Amino acid sequence: EILHELAHLGNLRDKVEEEILGLTDVYKTICDYNGYLSSQIETYKAYLGNVRMQSAMPKNNRKKMPVGVTVLDPQPLQSRRQQQNAQQRRQEASPASVDYRLDALERLGVVCKSNIPENRQDKVYFSFSSPCPASYVVKLYYKGREKPVVNMDLLLEDLLERKHNRIEILDL
Repeated sequence: EILHELAHLGNLRDKVEEEILGLTDVYKTICDYNGYLSSQIETYKAYLGNVRMQSAMPKNNRKKMPVGVTVLDPQPLQSRRQQQNAQQRRQEASPASVDYRLDALERLGVVCKSNIPENRQDKVYFSFSSPCPASYVVKLYYKGREKPVVNMDLLLEDLLERKHNRIEILDL
């Protein structure tokens, strides 16, 4: 009886070892697929960076880039430092903004609906600015106040996603 029990336990041990080998193979496959997905994400990030860089440049300054090519350092180091210093000075000097009154935006079709009472609409204006490429700031001011009533930071990527999802209204 003891010999029979040992033979049975030996069979169970062999089955468990086979299962461990199978699970080890599955784990290796999952790790390989994870590496593949990570490389796909990095490729997508590089592509998105190229698109943002190209969209931030004026059309006449754009260079045609092959698909999938990432340009990390298009300029010499000293030139990049000078450009970074100039950009930092521009950001410290506050970005240029464009102001519109509410009624002007309604005439242009930018504002489709407003909950602001009519007696206050002439005292409300919007300020639009772009502190850096692919980033926009919308501020709602009420005349007589220094600080904006509403301050909203928008990224180009978020706006494009909203457009893709056919969400045309931005609720401030």
